[in-house]
Amino acid sequence: MASKPRCGELTWKAKEMTSLSRAFDNYELWEFTRSWIRKFEETDVENVAEKFIYLWVTVNAWAAKSVPDLSRNHEDSYLVHCMAKDQRLSQRFEQLCRLDKNFQKSVNEFIGLAPVFQALWLNNHEITPWQLPALRDEFIDMVFQREPFIISMRDGKEIRFPAFAPVCAHDHRQTDQPIPADWPHVLSMIYQVRCNLFHGGKNYKNEGDRLFIKLACEILWEVWQPELPDRILRARLPWKRVLLRSGFRITDRNGQILLSEETISNRVYFQEILSRGQFGLLKDDVFLPVEGDVDERLWLRTVEACHGGAEGGNSDELRIMDTYMGGVVRWINQMGLSTTCSCDGHGQRRPRLDAQHVDDIPLIVWILNGPEPMFARSGRWIEMVGNRLAPASPRQLPERAYLLDLAEWLHDNQSQLTELLSSMRRIPSIRIRQRVRAAEDRIR
Repeated sequence: MASKPRCGELTWKAKEMTSLSRAFDNYELWEFTRSWIRKFEETDVENVAEKFIYLWVTVNAWAAKSVPDLSRNHEDSYLVHCMAKDQRLSQRFEQLCRLDKNFQKSVNEFIGLAPVFQALWLNNHEITPWQLPALRDEFIDMVFQREPFIISMRDGKEIRFPAFAPVCAHDHRQTDQPIPADWPHVLSMIYQVRCNLFHGGKNYKNEGDRLFIKLACEILWEVWQPELPDRILRARLPWKRVLLRSGFRITDRNGQILLSEETISNRVYFQEILSRGQFGLLKDDVFLPVEGDVDERLWLRTVEACHGGAEGGNSDELRIMDTYMGGVVRWINQMGLSTTCSCDGHGQRRPRLDAQHVDDIPLIVWILNGPEPMFARSGRWIEMVGNRLAPASPRQLPERAYLLDLAEWLHDNQSQLTELLSSMRRIPSIRIRQRVRAAEDRIR
């Protein structure tokens, strides 16, 4: 009879612990972290093993300062069990799975490869590592037939230690139960990937090995990086800035954020975003946030999850505007420059927008190139082409986050830009076209 999966073994060393003790004021830790995170961020994504090493060293140092029993912070398994049981990391993992389709896809792909076998055990038993395009299930069945356990004797009794992670994977397989795609199971797999790399046996040169390390690195980074202070990773912003960058019309009354000037449909949309992301409440047009600032990446993921409809619309339809383009369109429209369609490029194409009136195209190009010459006319479209001597490919363009910076600039300089537009409209059109051509020539 198959035994019940021993999932509790993934966290038992943490005992009654529920939350780690965050070392917020540990200057030495964060100075150490700063150098390793810089290496992590500067390493090319193709160097998956190197990138993962930099990340794990950082996470390990952080955990060693955060576990409840510091006398055991030299035990890697104790650190992993404590991280696996931490409520905040677990809740963040669940939130990312709920809000971010790409993150959820990575988790499902990673758990679909489970278990992660100990590389040294495979080598010692002369088992060739799994490689794409071979079926993973067939490889797992073959390895389990070889009994992947490490035998040890204790007090005259034979003890078998699983040479795979999660340790409950064999039990799940025998009982035809899927391995849970939760934080403890996923973290145990990430840790085994780490052990395979640190203890030898894997060089991550074949595609199968690289897939493990790539997914492990992506998942760990997304779950853990909010632990970093703002001075190391500037992702948290005040709510007022985040909302303006996304195109919401707000007013500030004695420190309170009001949406009384926003349209009814956008207020309903805003409430949906707040509910899904658990950011706070909108009560009588007053925004009551849970915290005074927010991780903008989490906000954008939530907007993306609530976003629907076509890739464009007028200035009062934020729901159907692309996540990174809504603010640009909103503040351009508020200046009296009407648009009919827009697209933030989705990270694969050129961000662009379409003017309702042909005569407004030169003006919109001129305004958008205020902070930096990035846009040029392409027929009726106004496209981001990049600030280079030749038009850049979508892969060479700035991150879509530039559109958020641009939206903030448009809003903060709204009155001055509106005055300039009024003056520009009084200039004969031939001169406007000459100015636009000159700007486009600088880009090209």
